[in-house]
Amino acid sequence: MNEDPKDLGEDAPLPKESPPSLMAVRLPIPKLFHSVEKDAPFTHCLQCQRQLIGSGEQYVIEKVFRGTEAIIEIAMCLDCRDASGDSVSAESARALQVFFETRADFANRLMDLSLNSDEGSVNRWVDRCLFTGQMRDGLREYQVVALCQDEQIVRDFFPIMISGSVIKEISGVLSEQTKGWMNDFIDTHFGMPPEFCEPSGFRPVLI
Repeated sequence: MNEDPKDLGEDAPLPKESPPSLMAVRLPIPKLFHSVEKDAPFTHCLQCQRQLIGSGEQYVIEKVFRGTEAIIEIAMCLDCRDASGDSVSAESARALQVFFETRADFANRLMDLSLNSDEGSVNRWVDRCLFTGQMRDGLREYQVVALCQDEQIVRDFFPIMISGSVIKEISGVLSEQTKGWMNDFIDTHFGMPPEFCEPSGFRPVLI
């Protein structure tokens, strides 16, 4: 017979509360993910110019660094992000999925996020390359990606940092169609003359 909780008495143990999910935790967006051009947080989607701050909508920030200089910075609402994803070939989408699933340690990543939830931890999450463990300070090129909502970081699989050497590997698994679209997107919005990729041959890709 099922007992009514009211009949268990005052000493009955209280039900355990489920711990909040990672995505329920919000922390301020660190300066690493601010717009260098405006020296302030991103406010609008690069593609559709939708207001990001105060909209309640989630959006993605992606920045590409050469040394300490941000050479590309993108803030994009999820609608535009999804629309851009349609330009990625099925072959490339599958290759990216396999690359992340086989090279990234998801279990340790989520454990790290769950154990480090203070404001200062956001920078620690992107101090090392997700794939190689290389420290960001010693890298010539790298990319950082974050999922955000209003003026806060959403703790999901992101934020992440990927070293330039891994970006080259990722580029190597993409189809020519997808690389062509990414090059056109970057050239249209930012302009990347060929000499800018020398001598390393590094060419950013959209994660």
